[in-house]
Amino acid sequence: MSLQAHHATLPQHTSTQDYSKFKDIEVRIDGPVAIAYLNREKSLNGYTALMGIEIIQFFDKINIDDQIRVGVLTGKGRVFCAGYDFSAGGGDFSSFNTPKTAEESMLERDGSGLVNLINNRKVTIAALNGPAIGVGITMVLPLDMRIAAKETKVGFIFNRRGINAEAGSSYFLTRLVGQSAALGIVLRGDIRLASHNSLQPLFEELVDKNDQVLPKALEIAHEIARETSVVSNAVNKALLWHQKPTPQQQENLEAMALYHLGASADSKEGVKAFLEKRSPKWPNVISKDLPKML
Repeated sequence: MSLQAHHATLPQHTSTQDYSKFKDIEVRIDGPVAIAYLNREKSLNGYTALMGIEIIQFFDKINIDDQIRVGVLTGKGRVFCAGYDFSAGGGDFSSFNTPKTAEESMLERDGSGLVNLINNRKVTIAALNGPAIGVGITMVLPLDMRIAAKETKVGFIFNRRGINAEAGSSYFLTRLVGQSAALGIVLRGDIRLASHNSLQPLFEELVDKNDQVLPKALEIAHEIARETSVVSNAVNKALLWHQKPTPQQQENLEAMALYHLGASADSKEGVKAFLEKRSPKWPNVISKDLPKML
């Protein structure tokens, strides 16, 4: 199915967001999918404070843009992100121990910074087009899915630089791969292939070559945009990321959500499309139809 066919089953909304004024990232819109490229190819997409701010701003924009149903983060060139750019930060990590500018303080908005990406209501996918080292891998852990090539190099190398895991990675990594694997990954601090047994739970898909990564991510993104309800996705993300302490409490939360979604226009359309053996034409949007519980 062509991308035009993908888009044809979705309601059309006019975007109110301007994605053209970024510097360290570049954004392209592909129908219901927004793609952000790390745009420092000559520096191997080395991470800067500005890049972090712009990544947050990109995901903030798609969060309130009813035209966009899925956000994809990838990199330009042969490397996704080689880690923190020392040339832009004074040659070491001492800048983390200095007073913060207003822009840098934005990274800690609500005490979260990049961690806050788990609260994005749209589906978020990282397409690792090449090596992801240090913050290059930790910044994508809050996203919903990660796609990589089997031979992609991944490194949680913090203790080999004399610092600790950051960007919430000590929380996310444990949840994604388990306590035992997380300890091995972080305490050894080595560079591993994405296909390594300890890392495989991080990835939704592993492809054979780097040039297959973004096409696979976009294939998944358009399938999600076409076949799933954007409002249902927002609710399910909240249920999965923000779980209650007991299964009984979690079930109560699910029941509250089902009370709202079960009578929604999306639910009616989803059942009708299933019975008619076609892709749904989802009427609901985040800005108007999100349950009040969220």
